[in-house]
Amino acid sequence: MAGNALGFDIEMSPDYRNVHWALTRLENDLSDFRPLFGILGGLFKDAMRKQFATEGAFGAGGWKPLSPAYKLWKEEHYPGRPIGVLETHLRQAMTGGQGYSEHLTDTTASFGMDPSSKATPYGKYFAEKRRVLVLPRSEWIRWRHMADQWIMSVLGEAASAFGQGRGGWQASGGPLKTATEVRGIMAGQPL
Repeated sequence: MAGNALGFDIEMSPDYRNVHWALTRLENDLSDFRPLFGILGGLFKDAMRKQFATEGAFGAGGWKPLSPAYKLWKEEHYPGRPIGVLETHLRQAMTGGQGYSEHLTDTTASFGMDPSSKATPYGKYFAEKRRVLVLPRSEWIRWRHMADQWIMSVLGEAASAFGQGRGGWQASGGPLKTATEVRGIMAGQPL
């Protein structure tokens, strides 16, 4: 509107080809959650290590004590071993060692003991007596925070495809504007 005294121009930045490419990439990134599940698998193993190290105090408020007779037998045959650890099969199967299973697909994940593990029979018995898979609220918040960070990193990568930085949307006029730049033109001069 170069010849007009008053006008309003809209400029789109970036062009539609970049928008389509970025949205397609975002759709692909958000349809495969395996990278996030890998992170959560690490958090699961860490939480289980804490659970076994504290005899369930980490998330379950402490595991039920051993019966007096079993406690005497265990101390005689396996001195110093904590609750949940006899021959270490159960602890290994829940913390990433032998007998652990981690199955990830694009949209689902499962972590824990492999059903064919040596620890499975004892694990079932143990779980009837003591809660293993109970995590404190702080741990769930930690998992959610990691998921939020991962999603924001995916969104940040998509935003960078629009020519924007990870720190937020920016336009040539300054920060915190949308990627679509709107410029008011009055008498041929940018506002």
